[in-house]
Amino acid sequence: IPDVTCVIDAGKHKEMRFDERRQLSRLIQSFISRANAKQRRGRAGRVQEGLCFHLFTKYRHDELMAEQQTPEMLRLSLQDLVMRVKTCKLGDIEQTLSDALDPPSSRNIRRAIDALVEVDALTPTEELTHLGQQLAKLPLDAHLGKLVLLASVFGCLDFALTTAAILSSKSPFVTPMGAKKQADTVRLGFKRGDSDLLTAYNAYCAWRRVCTTPGTSEAQFCRRSFLSPQNLSNVEDLKAQLLASLVDAGFVTLNNEERAALNESRYASRYRTFVPVPSHLAANNDNDLIANSVIAWSFYPKLLVRDGKGWRNVANSQSVSLHPTSVNKGVSSSRYLSFYHIMQSSTKFTNAHETSPCTDVALTLLAGEADFRLYAGVLVIDGNRLRFAVSNWKTLVALKMMRTRLKEMVSRAVRFAGKPLSGQQMKWMDLWRRVMEQEGRKAK
Repeated sequence: IPDVTCVIDAGKHKEMRFDERRQLSRLIQSFISRANAKQRRGRAGRVQEGLCFHLFTKYRHDELMAEQQTPEMLRLSLQDLVMRVKTCKLGDIEQTLSDALDPPSSRNIRRAIDALVEVDALTPTEELTHLGQQLAKLPLDAHLGKLVLLASVFGCLDFALTTAAILSSKSPFVTPMGAKKQADTVRLGFKRGDSDLLTAYNAYCAWRRVCTTPGTSEAQFCRRSFLSPQNLSNVEDLKAQLLASLVDAGFVTLNNEERAALNESRYASRYRTFVPVPSHLAANNDNDLIANSVIAWSFYPKLLVRDGKGWRNVANSQSVSLHPTSVNKGVSSSRYLSFYHIMQSSTKFTNAHETSPCTDVALTLLAGEADFRLYAGVLVIDGNRLRFAVSNWKTLVALKMMRTRLKEMVSRAVRFAGKPLSGQQMKWMDLWRRVMEQEGRKAK
């Protein structure tokens, strides 16, 4: 702001910290560093001499405040950095990061590597898998990248691109001062699939319909629906970038007409255009059960299981509550909920954000590493992290065969990017789709 000549510096800020041990983010309030104070002081003298009032003592500034802010490498997740080290072929991960000016602890490096091994981005010997090579080409974290890639295989790409764009930028929902209750009621009106992510996608689709319908007012719709048109426009721009990244990686193939439409949506500035997702890659967009299953497979092991009246994190057995704005808060009847991240609030509650339900059958098909114990009639995932009792051995054999074929399809799609499935694999895909439709009818 060029004409500011007076700054009042409270001496504090909110800073994101990631706890590697507990795998949760915390937005904590802390004192700024001396470098931050100098930067804030400089705001008052951009165009002429000004005044800055620091609301802390000189002793605190000179003796107690740190010289510089804590580097991001020491306070945020290391997973993206580990992926960059492998992509750039810089050698051993721990050795490379230990050579940094402010090196993270070896324990945190190890936890980040183990998390990427669970996502199947790294092998146990710390080499990039075929999935990891594809994830490294996308400007997303490992879980969101996996969501986009799996969605392109299972036919809900438009939903996944929109979700990845929303989680990488800002929520389309806004809560004006003094209108929280009304905004929450309107947001629940967009509820879909008992999922926070599908709810946001439903609101986005409604906005897109309004923008493409002649004679309707976008501004009026957004104001009435407590949506931010700026945030939604940013989501659309980011969707275009993500689809272009998939095309550049060879994972998605567009015809000439679709490619021209994508270029228009990326570079047009005067008129709003929408990202053209090929119809065969979005055939299951309207199937909530399939979308929620793809979310669970992509975010695993970020999974909650019902524990009494509350929820427990499957990965570390930590008790977790749902964020107050979640559509599942206090009303979910599901046994399992996947989530995107966990944050500790200022009231010391550990809240899971962006939750979606998941069925037992979906988890048995693609989550983790499965052990089929035919004689006991039990399916165990990841060393007893998840355990399912199956009524008879024939059902267990059918699940094992279906899981094997789905794994093969995902492996083929990742290894040979852009190559269509074989005829036999298409039959298995149709069978899987029928199984999911039957599960949907049973749930209803």
